[in-house]
Amino acid sequence: ILHLLCKLTGRAQVYPNRFVLTDIELPADPFQIGGFADIYQGKHKLGRVCVKVIRVIERECQAQLLMAFAREIILWAHMSHENVLPFYGVYAFTASTQKICLVSPLMDNGSLREYLKKNPAIPRLPLVQDVVNGLLYLHQSKIVHGDLKAVNVVVSDDGRALITDFGLSYIAMTTLMDSTKVNTALTLNWTAPELICDETSTRPTKASDIWSFGCLCYEVFTGLFPYYQYKSSGQVVLALTRGQPPKRPPPEDLACDQLDDRIWELLVEACWKIEPRDRLPISHPYDLPGILSLTLEPVRSAGSIL
Repeated sequence: ILHLLCKLTGRAQVYPNRFVLTDIELPADPFQIGGFADIYQGKHKLGRVCVKVIRVIERECQAQLLMAFAREIILWAHMSHENVLPFYGVYAFTASTQKICLVSPLMDNGSLREYLKKNPAIPRLPLVQDVVNGLLYLHQSKIVHGDLKAVNVVVSDDGRALITDFGLSYIAMTTLMDSTKVNTALTLNWTAPELICDETSTRPTKASDIWSFGCLCYEVFTGLFPYYQYKSSGQVVLALTRGQPPKRPPPEDLACDQLDDRIWELLVEACWKIEPRDRLPISHPYDLPGILSLTLEPVRSAGSIL
């Protein structure tokens, strides 16, 4: 029923009324400019909210983008997990436009990346465990994130990590750009090689999410971006085409030293296999003191329903 509702909503380009919010107070200017959206801090009876206004430069893209986002909004609205950011609804930015405005709770701690910069001594493993739990829930729900990295994870007031923006970045990029530019627009340092090198595999999958998850772990445990040693995107692309995963940084480069040998082995052996089918998906998390806790099983399908 959920998938049928998604399909009907996308074709009609109309959201169910229960997802439409009104009476949100917004400032004149956004507090942050994202890769595909202007982000506002607003006030609503639900509390302080984050409003992401999707930027559409070309008017002819509006209908296509609205159709694509309508489907994702239905999916997001039906997600309920402690490690997935709740979805409040959509907001009509002005009466005369059809701008897509996505509303969710505002997290004062900001993104996981921001949180770790402000709290460098905080243990990283519990936050990664939260991401594992959230990603497990999405994959069990047959949802692919498509742009997993620390900036797309937020941290709640009680210090829990919540995944957000699943599917949205990919939709924005593929709708607003022609197909010849999509791959170069992806966040290269977190992107699986097949999405860069294989012209027939441009859609994110569960397997590409696992590669990106490994890169997120690299970011969290070292304080560095994956492929941090390269100064240009061309160098990153070359490394990916050669099948080179992120390298383990020497101690003198580390901004955070919480990456032990067992975690590194897990990243290399489970997340960064060049062949997508060789990556081991999250099955279910379990507790294992002192090490990233994942249970892994052979991949059956890397299909996406983005």
